[in-house]
Amino acid sequence: MSSPNVESIRATVHNAFSLAHLLDHIERTGGTVDADSYRKVVARLQEALSGDLPDAALTALLRTYPSAAEVYENMNYQTAG
Repeated sequence: MSSPNVESIRATVHNAFSLAHLLDHIERTGGTVDADSYRKVVARLQEALSGDLPDAALTALLRTYPSAAEVYENMNYQTAG
């Protein structure tokens, strides 16, 4: 079993932060985004949050982007205590 290389981890983290930033921007600005596009951004963010993000990166992302934190909380609602 091979371990992921640094570039792969960097790309995964960058993707998750980019999607979280985009969702936060959409929600903050209240711009005109159709429902389908909004759902696609949320779905891609959910995929990114379900991936192998390092714990420190996930913590930083959730503290920085409230919209992403809400998505993450909803994804883990069953196990939240």
